Amino acid sequence: MSVKRILICGDSHGNHIDLRAREAILAFKADFKPDALIHLGDALDLAAMRRGASQEDMGLCLKQDFDEGCSFLREFFKGKAKEKHFIWGNHDQRLIDCMGSANAIVAGHAETLYLEFVSCLNRCGVKATDNFYDSRKGVVDLYPFRFVHGYSAMQNAAKFHAEKYGGSCPAVVFGHTHYRGYWRDISFDKREGYACSCMCDIDPSYASRHASKLRHSIGWLSGWYNEKTGEYQLNPVEGVMKGKKLVFITGNNIKEY
Repeated sequence: MSVKRILICGDSHGNHIDLRAREAILAFKADFKPDALIHLGDALDLAAMRRGASQEDMGLCLKQDFDEGCSFLREFFKGKAKEKHFIWGNHDQRLIDCMGSANAIVAGHAETLYLEFVSCLNRCGVKATDNFYDSRKGVVDLYPFRFVHGYSAMQNAAKFHAEKYGGSCPAVVFGHTHYRGYWRDISFDKREGYACSCMCDIDPSYASRHASKLRHSIGWLSGWYNEKTGEYQLNPVEGVMKGKKLVFITGNNIKEY
């Protein structure tokens, strides 16, 4: 089959995942039947492992965070898709950072969780588990797309990533920003950036006074690539309020999830 279907999501953040988005994307995946699945990172939140974490953060339950994060990965990657890729985000990377802690208890627990997380990815059928949060190493190329977790959350982040990572792959796709964004340069050779919405709560308590959260959006990206012609398309699927219900509308048939 010359046309490959691709489904992309990211920033699910462990037990901070929006359960409505979780249910919707899994229902969409069952209908869409993607050939490729990409998770852009931050599958875990790990606030307790953050450098400079507050006493409140350090008291948060790691088990629930970790279990929910792995549970969603198992459901998202389940199925017959031949291409399955995970890119470590800055939150996931906290496991590796804490493995270097001078506190032996912290380092040992972080290593245990790291090994369990890698084992989860392996069981999910993810092709590589070492796409760490690194501006050079944390890159996956697939079809005409280049995927990174994200290294800027500024307003013109799509432009930033397209300029830094575009080239041999015309479409750069990233997460990290928690909002949908797009940018394309003015050039003969196409270079464009796609910022993917997040899968987590967009009104967390820690951001109650942050105006930047007003542009955050819940959703994912889906699209296709034609191997014969080189054509491709990515479409954002973003949650919208319909009365008191959050729904996800996609496709020309205006199907709701």
